[in-house]
Amino acid sequence: MNLFRDLERRIDQQLRRLFQSEPVPGQGRELIEIQKAILEKIEERIQMLPRARRSFPFHEVAVRIPADTEDRRMAIEAVFIADGALQNEITEHLRRDNVEFPSDLAVNVTIVDSGELTEPSVICKTRQTEAEKPAAVRKQGTLRFTLPDGSVVEASRARVEIGRTADVLDDRLRLVRRNDLVLEADTVSRAHAHVEWIDGEYRLFDDGSSYGTSAIHNGRLIEVPRAGGRGLRIDSGDELYFGQVRLQLEILTS
Repeated sequence: MNLFRDLERRIDQQLRRLFQSEPVPGQGRELIEIQKAILEKIEERIQMLPRARRSFPFHEVAVRIPADTEDRRMAIEAVFIADGALQNEITEHLRRDNVEFPSDLAVNVTIVDSGELTEPSVICKTRQTEAEKPAAVRKQGTLRFTLPDGSVVEASRARVEIGRTADVLDDRLRLVRRNDLVLEADTVSRAHAHVEWIDGEYRLFDDGSSYGTSAIHNGRLIEVPRAGGRGLRIDSGDELYFGQVRLQLEILTS
């Protein structure tokens, strides 16, 4: 990929200037992997907006990178801190992907001992203005599912299992799962999906179903990756599809 070839060339040149000699073998590649890991963490925090727009709404990014030697510390300073290098890389990355972000986005990089961290840490913060009131901590609510026949099922557990039968048995007739929401339809698998409360939000996961799981979220139809990944964030008002069964979701909060 040209982007990372250019990045590798830039890092190699910086290390040569820093050490006035050949850089430590593999050090340039290792720094590139750190850069990629940081950009991936930034990518994970991008939010979808209506009309296919994307936004990185955070004003501050605090990055901590571990270093176990003085040479490594110097290399990290040269590659990520000097002249606002990492901030430039992050803003250019967002621009290339047509992601909206605050004009005053600030990226702060701190080097820590390797005993404190084993991999880079990225924390994104939204700066609060004086006119803003502190946001209330979002609490877990109750999920209300409206079924195709108009009936309603409510669930208040942190994890809600969804499938075709109430009990799921293995080939030895042992209970391996109990579904909270039962959808008796051919396109719904026995262990189809689940909704889980994670870090202050509800996320929808497909558990390896045959006909898939999707949702209309923020006006866009999004397919949930099967059996893995971080799932899909869902909100009140979303339409959920389990196979060919459509449900309306409402999240009740006290």
